[in-house]
Amino acid sequence: MTDDTPTPTEVIFRQFPEGDIIALFPEVVASPSPWECQSYQHLGQHGSAYPEDVISGTIPAPDSPELADLAAELTALGYRLDVRRRITPQMRDVHAAAHRDIYRRQS
Repeated sequence: MTDDTPTPTEVIFRQFPEGDIIALFPEVVASPSPWECQSYQHLGQHGSAYPEDVISGTIPAPDSPELADLAAELTALGYRLDVRRRITPQMRDVHAAAHRDIYRRQS
């Protein structure tokens, strides 16, 4: 029997001044840029983001119906969320190793 439970994905929820909430996945590679991670918003859905730029222009997302809706949408897409408050050096290391692995195979 196999375990179909998805691996937890570390996520950081942030809120822009206008109120929109973004989910940052600091360990998930989003582009050839070694500084971008995967992100998700209701509008636009998956995309890449510079996490330091997003964090500097946002606040931690407060508990709200909007946050609950975004988390539910991500869960419905198959994510098993591991909610964190900040990016750690370990997350950066995981991202860097994944980035090297992906782009080493492409060269």
